[in-house]
Amino acid sequence: MYSKGLFWFRRDLRLEDNAALYSTCKNCAELSFVFVFDENILNKLINKNDKRLTFIWQSICCLKTELEKKGASLYLLYGDPVIEIPKLAKNLKAECVFANRDYEKYALERDEKVQAHLNENEINFLSQKDQIIFELPEVLKPDRKPYIVFTPYKKAWLKNLLTRSEFYLTAYPSQDYLNKKQFTPKLASINQLQSLEQIGFQENKNLILQGGFLSAEKTFEQFIEQRIFSYKETRDFLEPNSTSNLSVHLRFGNISIRKCFRTAWNLMLSHKLIIKENIETWLSELIWREFYSSILQAFSGIEKQEFKTEYQNLPWKKDEKLLQAWINGQTGYPIIDAAMRQLKATGQMPNRLRMIVASFLCKDLLLDWRFGQAHFANYLLDFDLASNNGGWQWAASTGVDAVPYFRIFNPTLQSEKFDPKAKYIKTYIPELNNIEAKDIHNMTFLIPDYPAPIVNHKEAKQKAIEFFKMHLKPNASEIRLA
Repeated sequence: MYSKGLFWFRRDLRLEDNAALYSTCKNCAELSFVFVFDENILNKLINKNDKRLTFIWQSICCLKTELEKKGASLYLLYGDPVIEIPKLAKNLKAECVFANRDYEKYALERDEKVQAHLNENEINFLSQKDQIIFELPEVLKPDRKPYIVFTPYKKAWLKNLLTRSEFYLTAYPSQDYLNKKQFTPKLASINQLQSLEQIGFQENKNLILQGGFLSAEKTFEQFIEQRIFSYKETRDFLEPNSTSNLSVHLRFGNISIRKCFRTAWNLMLSHKLIIKENIETWLSELIWREFYSSILQAFSGIEKQEFKTEYQNLPWKKDEKLLQAWINGQTGYPIIDAAMRQLKATGQMPNRLRMIVASFLCKDLLLDWRFGQAHFANYLLDFDLASNNGGWQWAASTGVDAVPYFRIFNPTLQSEKFDPKAKYIKTYIPELNNIEAKDIHNMTFLIPDYPAPIVNHKEAKQKAIEFFKMHLKPNASEIRLA
């Protein structure tokens, strides 16, 4: 038992069902709380009106308000966590710092340095699993190697869950324990942030999805009550609220992954087959998230290097004009352009469109998937390194359990099928408001303020197939990255 403990919020911006927060409450007589805006990350952001900063700020303000209702304070700091966390812990006379684990390379190296500095001052550092159900060592093949194909991973994942589903999905009563705790008095000497402007960012007033665990709870309830029972049939159609809208809340930990699985699991067990299939589809999406996390944990170089060695060193095109047309939604393919414009305007893009635009960049334009990965990293509100990398390498045919190189999305067919009335397209390309949907899909229109297609899809598809056939290394070893 520690007399004083410091809890460090990161990708877990909630009080309910928080693993490390529960551990802090159980093991400390007095508590303090901190969130650090990491200068090492923020200095790389070019856009000072980045929507993610507003989302995080809203989430932090929600946390701060709820903690203050309980008589606690939340320290809001800006700087290098390797410096700020040990310094604050020492000033508070904390004996231990608690946090939930992060699995990205930067985060792992950061935490190792933080722990070293804390230990120099005889302060412990303890971390918990929270953002996923199973970490890499918990779901391995019989030979103790990681799964690199999703279906057997999913089967093993589910088998693991079934052995002790109540244990793995039970909520941590962190909120209840927090209500009974004492809090270390606030130190007036600590300079705290009062606004985003203090760290050089502007609050974005046009955020569609609001941050905070209260917003996450409302979004979750709406999805469970209204849309999960038709999720399989509707998730690919480009209608408002056809998806769960929970990915960004999961990314920043506004909602517990255990709650998502537990609720869906219980619903699935209590409904008929047709309903069950819809719930299973959403569960599979959550397991894909875990799968990509396990790949990132197992193969640290995957962010910059193709997973499959036979796809490494492909001579991708270097054409800045084509890349900018894709980035700015000026390809002449309405479904592609609408998606790219939505991304810039809102920070959002449905998963179906992420696959379509990624296929277009890598296969139709033959541009390096890393360009797309970087662009998504700059704009996606729900950006997560593991899922983003997994999705891009899937589309480029270079990653784990990826689409075959000869499978290439046809933008016209995708447009006709998932946006039949072109409502989505017209939302983001107002130049086409007066054009008939069938003409939009077939691109049989000509207007002065919208570009002609930059490539012919049929010809580009054939060139892509020839490109991969010519440059793949057939004798390359099966694995991969260290």
